[in-house]
Amino acid sequence: EDTFRTMVAIGLPTGSLQMPPQLLFSSFKKLEDTVSDPGAFMDAAIEYVEYTRDANDLVELAALDRKNGDPNDPRTAIAVQDHLDRSMVAARGAAKALDKMVPLLGPVAGPSSMK
Repeated sequence: EDTFRTMVAIGLPTGSLQMPPQLLFSSFKKLEDTVSDPGAFMDAAIEYVEYTRDANDLVELAALDRKNGDPNDPRTAIAVQDHLDRSMVAARGAAKALDKMVPLLGPVAGPSSMK
């Protein structure tokens, strides 16, 4: 988390360090009929979609703040830090949403069942 913040704050590419991937709601909708509790699963899916959108948007805002702001103005650093702080909160929210969804998926077919 600290490395990601620093890289965005100074304008370096983040490489393999990324925010949670944005998945289409329709992807979760396709799984709805296969889970043990469709209502809870879809609630968590909505949370995931919203949190990942927020996390990614806030990282983009932080990068724009850094790029467009005056590097000598402390308000630029404060704005970048605020957006990064909020993006990390959103990323943790996305992780919690996934933690709610995974147990509802049930057993996953392994390679031996695909023969």
